[in-house]
Amino acid sequence: AAVKDKNNASYSDRFGFMDAYLMPLALNWQWDKLSVLAFEGIVAPTGYYQKGELNVGRNVWTFDHILALTWQLPADNELSMTLGYMNNLINPATHYRSGDEFHFDYTLGHYLMPNLALGVAGSHYRQTTADHAPANLLAQQHSEASTVGPVVMFTPHFAGRDITMSLKWLHEFDVQGRAPQDYL
Repeated sequence: AAVKDKNNASYSDRFGFMDAYLMPLALNWQWDKLSVLAFEGIVAPTGYYQKGELNVGRNVWTFDHILALTWQLPADNELSMTLGYMNNLINPATHYRSGDEFHFDYTLGHYLMPNLALGVAGSHYRQTTADHAPANLLAQQHSEASTVGPVVMFTPHFAGRDITMSLKWLHEFDVQGRAPQDYL
């Protein structure tokens, strides 16, 4: 049986908008078959959040410092990697501050056509600093997890620009400090 929240809804039934990810500044460089993108991402607390319930939003502002590399490989292959470090602010509803987080994301894809690729994607995540909580909460351990799974990428040309969309299924493994999850 699924775990129930106080409204008797199963956790697997929770649906809602997640937090918005904003990118106010980005710098891009291109050298032959290598692209580099550096940007500041901001996670805005716009997703569903209710204290004491299962939430899809985190209810905190987060600043995500990103360096992304894409290398066009021979035979219509591509390798993309992203390194990021996230600084979290305090959740005003709980006065809880999650620790800072490091993440490494990757995709290795093969283009079947110029705008359609299949590949493998994955990530590694690690919390790097301790959580800070009100005195009545227990100290939290650092969390860590890795993912891997298939990806389909589609890049249609729309209004004079390429727009890349991807569909991924990522399976988590080596999870510490929280429950394992799968992502679609």
